[in-house]
Amino acid sequence: MSATARRDVLRPPANGFKAWLTACLMAYVPLGFRILRTIRPILRFGNTIVVTRYDDVREVFLMMRRFGFRTKTSSTSSWAGILSF
Repeated sequence: MSATARRDVLRPPANGFKAWLTACLMAYVPLGFRILRTIRPILRFGNTIVVTRYDDVREVFLMMRRFGFRTKTSSTSSWAGILSF
């Protein structure tokens, strides 16, 4: 193994059925978003809202204070603060 080869020691790659299923599902993600953009561009699950169109996403990011993002970090300008899980 060379020094430039990347190997994630803490999380080894999935093998077998899990790897196959993950690859199949990830292949359909763009199709799912395409359907959402056509049928339901703004989808709401309780307190979670999924915004799929570019103009709508841009508007949300430009008006973050009005939408009231609740983040785990104090900085709302970083992706880490917005996408905290």
